[in-house]
Amino acid sequence: MMGLKNEIFHLSWFITYALKFAISSGIITVCTMGMLSKYSDKSLIFMYFFVFGLSAIILSFLISTFFTRAKSALAVGTLAFLGAFFLTIQKFFQIVCGSSGYLFTCKVLKILASLLLPTTFALGSVNFADYERAHIGLHWSNIWRASSRVCFLICLKLMVFDSILYFAIGLYLDKVSILSYWVSTYIWDFISFLVPSSFAMILFYIIGLEQFIGSGIVFPTVLILLEYGFATASSTYCLTFFFSKHSMAQVDLFQISA
Repeated sequence: MMGLKNEIFHLSWFITYALKFAISSGIITVCTMGMLSKYSDKSLIFMYFFVFGLSAIILSFLISTFFTRAKSALAVGTLAFLGAFFLTIQKFFQIVCGSSGYLFTCKVLKILASLLLPTTFALGSVNFADYERAHIGLHWSNIWRASSRVCFLICLKLMVFDSILYFAIGLYLDKVSILSYWVSTYIWDFISFLVPSSFAMILFYIIGLEQFIGSGIVFPTVLILLEYGFATASSTYCLTFFFSKHSMAQVDLFQISA
């Protein structure tokens, strides 16, 4: 695909992977007919996985605009993709929402979290599992009925909306080279604090540490760690104006912090 215009180049990759995801979606639909999707409409299951595949292609295009090296994009993109699935943990919404206005607030938060494609897919999968456990299955006639406070139809629409949003942002960022340089250089300063705080949140859920330290401070503690990561990345960027190397700015920042 050498020597093509940017538009033709991106379109060629999109068509290539769209065909691959169409085949994969068909295989998944056939393999799950007997057990996982026994009661659901098979065409709906195929559409669900195929739309997710198309959205994943556009999300990958968006992530690629932030980086100049494939290895950096692969590492950060994988962490971000997997991390978005944790937003579907029910206990996360309970801690954020509390008892006041729980039903309405959590539904709104789930829709906002669905701006991340993996979160939308996970919520739709929970909805799909609810109908399968009830021996009803998902069909084109009941996809608008809510389960887990978000209906399957909304999840499909949100995946389409996410695709359009990612495509629009990706087209813009693809023309802005300075942003990709900044992110590829300094994003590790934030990732170095994002990953530990994410694992801390998971440990809070798995081990149940909130029983010992109080559930009210779990989310604020994780939020402080995330804000510290943002502050560290920004501070390192400001210090680079006084140093010729990025590593020297990092060392100086840690000395100031100490």
